[in-house]
Amino acid sequence: MCKFTPLELFIIEKPEISCEEFERFLGDYVEGDLSQTLIEKVEHHLEKCTECQDGLELYHQVIDIARVLGREVPEVETEMPDDVRSRLHAKLNQSLGLKLPTRF
Repeated sequence: MCKFTPLELFIIEKPEISCEEFERFLGDYVEGDLSQTLIEKVEHHLEKCTECQDGLELYHQVIDIARVLGREVPEVETEMPDDVRSRLHAKLNQSLGLKLPTRF
């Protein structure tokens, strides 16, 4: 048996969804996480609403940009300099009232 949230049940019972309801389900729609009934409601709304069509296009553009940016950021693993590490540990010891070693 398929489980629906109260909002989903409310939407399913309506003949059409509003722009606000479309926005609520946009992420799940793009990810394919909606029931077939809700997909049909969203797509029916999209057929008629150019504003939500634009919103869907913008959503896809943001996802595409995030993917590109994620690939462009190099994963650089840097070691913290020993003097910085020692000062950080000393400051933490002072702030927390601890006596942990500051040199490793």
